[in-house]
Order: sequence, then C-alpha cells, then structure tokens
Amino acid sequence: MTNASEGIVGRHFAQVARRYEGGRHYEKVDFWAQEALRLGRPGPGDRLLDVGSGTGLFACRLSQLWPGPTIGLDPSLPMLAQARQRTHTDVAAEDQAREPILLAGRAESLPFAGNSFRCIFASQAWHHFDDKALAAKELHRVLAIGGVLLIKTFSHDQLRRKPAFVFFPEMLASQLRAHTDVPELKDLLRAKGFSQVTESYHCWEGYATLCDYVEAAEGRLYSMYSCISDEVRQRGIQALRQMIQREGNAKVRNDDVNTLVVARK
Repeated sequence: MTNASEGIVGRHFAQVARRYEGGRHYEKVDFWAQEALRLGRPGPGDRLLDVGSGTGLFACRLSQLWPGPTIGLDPSLPMLAQARQRTHTDVAAEDQAREPILLAGRAESLPFAGNSFRCIFASQAWHHFDDKALAAKELHRVLAIGGVLLIKTFSHDQLRRKPAFVFFPEMLASQLRAHTDVPELKDLLRAKGFSQVTESYHCWEGYATLCDYVEAAEGRLYSMYSCISDEVRQRGIQALRQMIQREGNAKVRNDDVNTLVVARK
C-alpha cells in the first residue's frame, strides 16, 4: 500500500485515492490476513500494525480476525479518508469495536512506544519508504519481543517478469531501484536487530487483457505509472491501442506474485 506523503508518489496517491482499489481486485486479502494470524500467534489484547495501510483493504480484514486492536498507519490523508469510508461499509454496525484504528504517520517515525505490537504487516509498502534503514530501525523498536514483522513485496526476479514492463519498459529501472531485492532486505533487517529472517515466494495464476493495461496506464492505478513522464506513458498507451487493433483485446498471462519476508524480534 502507501507510505510516501511528499514528492511524485505522494501526489500520485492523493490523486488516485478514490479509484485506487480499481487496480486491486486480484489481492488475496483473506489469505494474507490468515497468514498474519498464523505467523503472529496473537494472544488476547495483542496489537497489530498495518503500516502503509492505504485505503484499508487489509486493515479492515485484519481487524475482523485479529483478537486485539488493529491499527492502520498511512501518511496519505486522502487514502486514509477512503479507508475510513471502507470501515463503515465493511464492518457490521453491531461489530464497530472491530474497526481498525486509522492514523496518519510514516514508517520512519512511528508514533508508538517501544514493544507495542505483536505483529507488523506491510503490504507493498516497503518500496515507498524514503529511508529504509530508518524504517527498519523503527519497526524493530515498536515490535514486541517475540513479535513478527511481515513484509509483502516483490523480488527483482518477480518484477522483471511482469508484463507491464514489456509495454512500458522505461518503468522497470525505477522499480528495481525502489524495491530492495530480497537478499539485501534480509541483510538490512538482520543489521537492525531482527532474527530468524526468512522468505517465501507465492504465485497465483492470473491473466489481464490488453485493455486492462490501457486502463491502468490511463488512470495511473499503480504508482509506477507516475514515475515516468506523460510522454512516455502516452507512447506506451498508443502502442497498446495499436496492438488491440491488430490482435483484439487479447489476454496476457499476469500471475499474482509476491514475496513474504518474515522477521522476528
């Protein structure tokens, strides 16, 4: 989700907040929420932090499963506004106590005391942290002893195999710079005090149409489309439209791939 409040990415999330989830229909929300429960092994009252919670897609589901308080943290006020609207529709009126607590804040300066959370979950947020070493230090500080940090991200190999970069090759370099590759990420977490740092790779077969890629690029549904110039983006859209004219709205193999990095304190 999001964790940048300034610059290109921050402006991107402010602009797309209302339509952000149009590009998130593929998310296996229940699977990842259940993984947090399984790996976090919470007791009564244990708290969970969803850092970079965006529109609350995961925070709402986590709050329904996690036995203690769930807190969603994001620096983007427009994204938080969408998350608050979600809580009123996703959480039954008789179960308002299960709503996540939604707060504005950044991973590099977490507004919590040390040892506050049994589990910290970060879905596609790591690459938005401006100072990743400081974020890792802060995440370690607020995680309780025996707690677990779950970082859902992309490996560099997974990024290179994404079809979007075939149609918009100029985006790949910026995404490889933004995403810490898995070995480097594991080393950083260990250097900041985490132990038992492991990773697992997940893949669900999926497909998207050429028109889906046009829609994503036109609406800039993903932050990577804001990291290229409008000229480059429009050139890629035009090439896609020409391909659709020649081949029709063909389906493209586009698997839902993720890496889950698990670190304990």
